[in-house]
Amino acid sequence: MVSQLSLAERILVFNQLKQLVSAQLPLLEGIDWMLKCPNNPRIDETLKALRIAVSEGRTLGDALTALSPRVGRTIGPLIVAGESAGRLDLVLESWTIQLKNEQVQKQRLIKAASYPLTILVIATFMMMGLLVWVVPQFESLFLTFQKPLPILTQWIIQTSQSLRGGQWSLPVAILVILFALIIHRSGNGRYIQSLLDRAMRLMPPIRHLVDQYRWAQIAQRLGLLLQSGIQLQDALRMITESVQHPCQNMALKQISGQLERGKTLNEAWGEIEHVDLRLVQWTSVGEKTGRLAIMMAQAGNLLEDDVNLRLEKMSQMLEPFMMVCVGMIVGTFLIGLYLPMFQLTAG
Repeated sequence: MVSQLSLAERILVFNQLKQLVSAQLPLLEGIDWMLKCPNNPRIDETLKALRIAVSEGRTLGDALTALSPRVGRTIGPLIVAGESAGRLDLVLESWTIQLKNEQVQKQRLIKAASYPLTILVIATFMMMGLLVWVVPQFESLFLTFQKPLPILTQWIIQTSQSLRGGQWSLPVAILVILFALIIHRSGNGRYIQSLLDRAMRLMPPIRHLVDQYRWAQIAQRLGLLLQSGIQLQDALRMITESVQHPCQNMALKQISGQLERGKTLNEAWGEIEHVDLRLVQWTSVGEKTGRLAIMMAQAGNLLEDDVNLRLEKMSQMLEPFMMVCVGMIVGTFLIGLYLPMFQLTAG
């Protein structure tokens, strides 16, 4: 099965293509030059397939359309439009910029999620260390006490005994097996995506942030396609085919249906749930002024900047919150372990 190039690999390929086109180097000669550069096997296979298609007389756009399983479904028709309008270098440059922005955005999302995840892992190991090595020391001391232990202390000791006795091994093994099954069934990632969507329903702020980022990408790609001379309906169809997320895919199909019934894009946007109001407003301005392509690109950039700002604020809020949570966990253990001693001293 042919797998799609990663985002970093696509950035590398299209950035080189942009440079070759700007230098007005013949396409076949440029692809040969790219093949001589150190690449990984996936890029080399894609470039070899591209060279074969071009040597058979196909244009770059037609060749990339045929290679859509590797490079994505949007870029082929986009290059075809750029070649027809004589703006191939500008299209490649705009597409490369979008891919780089997408990469930066994903890195920011990963960075925002990595801190709380790291703190969570550290807190988990701290709790396990306390339960396995520290609690048994206190447990032997508590055996000399003549008074019943507090409920919190009893719970900590029982948890420690269960962990040391291997009673948690079966639940952990079941979770590992379930996770492996999820990965096996994921295929193109839609199964995992559905699980993440269900989880995000419990966290409306995060869900809104992710939805806003996806619509920002759609608006940017729509603006780029329209600026390349592609008609609105065709541009929406291309984007719909390239969007894998089921909610956005269904929403785009609904928008296309509304346009076929004679509604404007602004009216179609307004009927979609979770679409940012600013996107609707900028679409209305673009349709009234005849600058829909520019307004779409600007709306996408605006939403993306807003996502970046929210991510930064979220990271700043998460840091003290996670530290407080770790402090409460450690404090609870310490209170549970030392409370019997305080009671004994008070008695």
